[in-house]
Parts: sequence; C-alpha cells; structure tokens
Amino acid sequence: MKHSAMLKFVVMMSAVLALYLGGCVEVNNPEFSPTDFRSIVKFVNLANTGSSMVVNIDKSTTATATVAFQGASSYLSLPSGTRFFSFTYGAANDTLRQPLTPNYKYTFFSVYEPTNGDAARTYVRASERTTYTGAVASVAGAQLVRFYNMSSDTAVEVSGGLTFHLITASSDTSNQSPLSFMGNSAYYSAPTAGSPQFTVVGSDGSTLVAATAVGSGDGRFGVVFSGSKAASSWSAIVFKED
Repeated sequence: MKHSAMLKFVVMMSAVLALYLGGCVEVNNPEFSPTDFRSIVKFVNLANTGSSMVVNIDKSTTATATVAFQGASSYLSLPSGTRFFSFTYGAANDTLRQPLTPNYKYTFFSVYEPTNGDAARTYVRASERTTYTGAVASVAGAQLVRFYNMSSDTAVEVSGGLTFHLITASSDTSNQSPLSFMGNSAYYSAPTAGSPQFTVVGSDGSTLVAATAVGSGDGRFGVVFSGSKAASSWSAIVFKED
C-alpha cells in the first residue's frame, strides 16, 4: 500500500516538474536577443569659439562628429538611456550626461557668443518627434516649421523675446508668445506649393531677419535664430529635420 502511494506521488511530482520545465524560457537561447532601444541625435554648433566642435560619446577616444561653427552633424543612431557626451573646442572641453528616450529624435545645440557676454557654453536639448514605426515624419504637400531662439543677446530687440512669422501668399502664422533665449515654438504647417517664407521680428517690432525661404520640398524644418547685435551677426539658419 505504501509502495502504491509512493509511486503515485512520484508520478504526480514528475508531471508537475515536466509542466514547470516546459513553461520556462531558456534565457541563453540565441533566438531570444535583447531589444536594442535606439535614439536619433543631431548636434548643432552655435558656439563662436573660433574652432570646430568635436563630439565624443561615452568616453570613446574616436570622435563621433566634428561640426563647424553654424553647422550640424548628420543624425546619429545611439543606444537609448543616459549617455555621456564630451564636446571639445580646441583646448576647451565640456562634458554632459543626458538621458535619451527610446524611439525619439533630438537635436543638441551648443550656444556661445562672447560679444553677448556669454561666459560659458550653453547646451540645449530639443526633442523633435517620436520615431516609432508608423509615426508621421512629415505631411505630404506641406512644410512643418518650428522656430528656435538661440541668441542670448540682451539688446532691447531680443530681450523681450522674438516673434517668428511663417508666411505664404495667403497666410501669416506667428508663434503664440515671444520666444526667449532657449525657447522653441510648436510646429506650424504651410503648403509647400505656397513657397513658405519666414521673418524674425524683435520685441520692439523691428525686423531682425527679412523674409527668407524655408526650403524646398515637403518635410520638417527648424529655423534657428542666433548671434549678436554688437558683432552684426544676427542670423537665422534653416536645418532640415525630416
């Protein structure tokens, strides 16, 4: 009787063990690879140091990008999470730790203009859009335009904030409130066929940048105002995002 009970117990435990092992995932199985979360990043050099900006990531000794003044790198695909950035300008160097959200697209701006009284370089991270499959990069037949104020100038025209206008033959759209230093607007849409232009207006109503074409073709565009009145270097640069 005892042998029969023991046999039943062994059979039952064997069945339970088989079910348990059958439901386990073999984590070292090469067919189960870890998810590679990525973020897309571009670097824009608005640091007037007299030198290009060299970007290194995660303490790599190999430069990831070298960006001339008022230029931009290509978009780079980086692992998401907190990244360690090094920015070198000749003998000067800055380091920065920044978190990158998975499936997101960013632009990092480096800003420095000594004639504005800047004592150090400022770094601004701007989020552009999600990059999930199916996310809308641009709109057919339209230009999506966003404006950035990257001038730390305290001249009266700038100190009260800047107004950007997106203009076509039939419309004139401006940012809802003046953009202060490091500020950016929402994206505004204009039909590509309308040959959109933009202007930049100071807080006193003066035109700082005359009507300028956004660009050609559909897509997303960033219009970036920077520079100094004292150095006569106020300008707006257009960077295509998508």
